Formats: sequence, C-alpha cells, structure tokens
Amino acid sequence: MRSAASYLTQLQALLPLGAAWNRSPDSVMTAALGAFAEELARIDQRAADLVEEADPRTATELLTEWERLVGLPDGCTPIAATIEERRLAVYQRLAGLGGQNAAYFVALAERLGYAAEVRECFPAMIGDHIGDRLFGEAWAWVWILRTSPALGDDPLGLQCVVRRLKPAHTVVMFGEIGDDAF
Repeated sequence: MRSAASYLTQLQALLPLGAAWNRSPDSVMTAALGAFAEELARIDQRAADLVEEADPRTATELLTEWERLVGLPDGCTPIAATIEERRLAVYQRLAGLGGQNAAYFVALAERLGYAAEVRECFPAMIGDHIGDRLFGEAWAWVWILRTSPALGDDPLGLQCVVRRLKPAHTVVMFGEIGDDAF
C-alpha cells in the first residue's frame, strides 16, 4: 500500500520538464498533485480493506452480506451480540463439516451441552429376535435423538438445528435418555 507522499512523488515524476511544471513543495502544482495523491492513497487503502472483507473472519463492512449469503440469522441460531460472535457464526456455517450418521448428531448435541444417543427404527423383519422393538414399514426412515437432560423448551435450539441438518428423506423424533417409550 502506498502513502500519499509516495503517490505525490510518482505524479511529480510524470510531469514534463520545464519551468511551468514547478515541483517545489510550496507550489500550486504540488498542492494540486497532493490532492490527487491523497485520493489515490485513499483508494489504495480501500483496496487493501477489500482484501480483509473477503474473509468472513475479518469482515466488518461486508459482514451483513456474509450473513445473508449463509442464511444467518435463522430460526435456529440466535442473533449474535458482538461482531466477533457474528464473524464466528458465519465462519462456522461456511467451514463446518456436516454428516448424516448417528455419530454426527450425537456430537452435535454434545457440543450444545446434551448427552445424546440415536435410536434408529427398522421395520420388522424375519429373523428379528424376541424382545426386539418391532416397527412397521412407515418407520423405515424414522430415527430418534434421545438426550439428557430432556429438551423441554429447548433453550439452545437443538431440535431446530437437528431438523435443519437431518437427511431430507428422514423423520427425526426427540426423546429423553432412559425413556423406553421408543
């Protein structure tokens, strides 16, 4: 990034030679070129700022655009209070790795402060053991996320987040660890 003084020196070097093109520090020509140099330095600074705005971890002016791009805030994610929290939320949405298996959803619940387990509901088949839970065909794509403590009014939005991230062809239900209803 160049300073205004650097731009002034560069502009003066581009002037033709001769008495009409006075380069002394107190001349009108130097004052006029100084104004141009200030603007060029300002534009140079804005270009450098744009590089910072291209990364959501350092963005300030374009942070709202980054949030719009990744769909924040949404119904599952509370509105962040500080710029740092907003940047982190955008970055996590962009860089977060998802998953479609039980381990991913258990880890997600644990990050939000819940102990969790997943129970999958398989339709009854020949060869099932006595005492196995039997589910009908309609349950082929149902899975249950059981947590402790129970979600209740779900202050951390786990249900919302899980519903947003679950595989589209599945149905998720929620229960409490130790509740043998499912």
